[in-house]
Amino acid sequence: PLASEPQATIVESQEKLDDAFTHLLQQIGGGLSVLFEQERLKHKPFWGAVSLAVSVFFMRLTEKGISKELANQVAPKAQQWLENIMPEIGKDLAHIRVAENKHQAILYVQRETCCMKYKIAGKKNCATCQLLSEEDRHKKNIKRIHKQQSN
Repeated sequence: PLASEPQATIVESQEKLDDAFTHLLQQIGGGLSVLFEQERLKHKPFWGAVSLAVSVFFMRLTEKGISKELANQVAPKAQQWLENIMPEIGKDLAHIRVAENKHQAILYVQRETCCMKYKIAGKKNCATCQLLSEEDRHKKNIKRIHKQQSN
C-alpha cells in the first residue's frame, strides 16, 4: 500500500534504497546544522541518537532470540550496513553487538554518545550506555534474552 501513495518513490534495488536513505539522513543533518550553529548545540549527540534510532531495529528483529550462529553472522553485516548509510559525522557512534547465553542470542546496540538516562531520578544507565563496561552492558542485554524466554 505505501508504494501506491503519490509521494512514494519506487527504487529498483536495495542499494538504491540505501542510497536514498543516506541522502535523506544527510539532508536532515545538513538542514539542522544551521540550527545547531545558531543555537550553539553540539552535533555529536544528535548523530548519536540518529545512529541509535537507525540501528535499533536490529534489536527489535532479534528480541525474541535467534541462534548464536545466526546472530554472529548477521552482526557484522548489520554493522557494515549502518556504517554505509550514516553520514561521516555519524559513523562510529553506534555499534551492533551480540549478547548470547547457552541457548540463543540477540543483537543490541552499543552507543558512543550518552542519552543521560542515568541523570533521571530513580533511573540507572541504559542497556546501550557507553559509560558501562563491555561486561556490564553484555549482562544487561543478556537479561533481555531471559525475559523473552519467560514471556
